[in-house]
Amino acid sequence: MCATWATSSVAPAATSSTCEWRISSVGPAGPAGRRSTCSAGSGICSAGRARTGGGGARRPRPGHDLSSEIGLTFHEAISGTTRTLTLDGQVVKVKIPKGVANGARIRVKGKGGSGVNGGPAGDLYVTVRVASHPVFGRSGKNLTLTVPVTFPEAALGADIDVPTLSGSVRLRIPPGTPSGKTFRVRGHGVETADGTTGDLLVTVEVTVPTALSDEEKSVLERLRDAHPGENPRAHLGV
Repeated sequence: MCATWATSSVAPAATSSTCEWRISSVGPAGPAGRRSTCSAGSGICSAGRARTGGGGARRPRPGHDLSSEIGLTFHEAISGTTRTLTLDGQVVKVKIPKGVANGARIRVKGKGGSGVNGGPAGDLYVTVRVASHPVFGRSGKNLTLTVPVTFPEAALGADIDVPTLSGSVRLRIPPGTPSGKTFRVRGHGVETADGTTGDLLVTVEVTVPTALSDEEKSVLERLRDAHPGENPRAHLGV
């Protein structure tokens, strides 16, 4: 048997099953506006806030994160740029820092989904896709470049011009340079947002002529005959 009353004194012990009642004034059972539950015959009550609006106040929750991709040219990734995206009806400007690498993720704080019950908005994560360059490659902050040289240039040495992102530089090839040798041109790599700059790594590739005149053949034959015992594969055991 349950009854509802307002009182400032201890309610009499219930004689039937567990009862619930709302107390409208402060009393031993708890402050006003609290719901108490008593077990029959025990006289012990536990107080808790009364439910309001069928479930009480909801906690704020952050919005969900969004993701997108941006395609950049090689030069845009090197110099940095700003791109505009439209996501969920909102226009977002994304600042791309200079020197950004392919596959990098850029976080744009507060540009994700809207928060719930007054919670903060989520974030936007933009993945960068950088197009390849017809001449340069990239390894971290360093630019890579393969430069063909002739056999006489590699054998006798030469000063050659090699391209950079801002023009060209003069590179000295010492005599006897083998194919595949890499030279470092300092300070001509990628400048990043932290202010550091990489280098340009130049790898030479000795070209082999496919058509020889009779005179050229004669010169090479004399070169071969001048080194009869030379075997560049001796370290292989053959």
